Amino acid sequence: MSDMYFDLFTRENSKAYEYGDLMSPVPRFPETLLTTGSDTVYYASLKHMGIWQFDGSAWTQIHTSNPTAMAAGAAVLYAVFSTGLYKYENGAWTLITSKTVTSLSAQGTIMHYYVGAVGDGIYAYDETTDTSSLMSGTYFAGDPVPVLGTITSGLFAGWSSGPWSGLWLYNGSWSFSSPTTLTLHLWTKGDVMFGDFGSAAIYRYESGSWALATVYPSSVGTWYGNNFVLSYANGLFQWVSGTDWTQIAPDDFPYPIAGTATTGLR
Repeated sequence: MSDMYFDLFTRENSKAYEYGDLMSPVPRFPETLLTTGSDTVYYASLKHMGIWQFDGSAWTQIHTSNPTAMAAGAAVLYAVFSTGLYKYENGAWTLITSKTVTSLSAQGTIMHYYVGAVGDGIYAYDETTDTSSLMSGTYFAGDPVPVLGTITSGLFAGWSSGPWSGLWLYNGSWSFSSPTTLTLHLWTKGDVMFGDFGSAAIYRYESGSWALATVYPSSVGTWYGNNFVLSYANGLFQWVSGTDWTQIAPDDFPYPIAGTATTGLR
């Protein structure tokens, strides 16, 4: 059987999908696909083949190992390996911490990561100063690993069980802010967020309020520009308003998906 190659399919706001325009030379389907916000730079974690970078014209392998988690900031890729949490910037990997990191998220120049050891918790890392600080009130050692969602004004952290069960918002202090106790995935853009809460479906958060976005849960979503998209078995759907969505890609569209900070979706 011949190898299956994966494509990056492109869509811009006012254009139809263009198929096969960024074919990868790598014979694996990506487990994770991310962009740091550039219209041309993408990162793919390929099973048993490490991390690859697409710079707008070609794919290059930048790490031979597969990470247990990845997140992308304004111009930095973050990845967790067995030896710790690293950042990839200007063609080089730098260790941020050798502690065991089990969850992370990033937006702009801020990245948050969780360490479950005694005396640890959720840390905030500043890309501009290359410094980490333990967030106050986050000594959650022994609790379930939280789902993290970095927003411009703070952080959402969701626990599926334990004393902090539910979704919490940090913007100087912690407050409970959840439509349900189960948080599976969080997708943030500025101070707006969509959350996958399993059987409770997808909710949208903005200006301190939650609203139902769709009753159909999905674990695959992304922002591109100010647009949010979810992937389902019958295609890609873009949020319009309220609980209204419009289909922007046909059935059996491949995923994962990633969006840029401006208008592109791939």
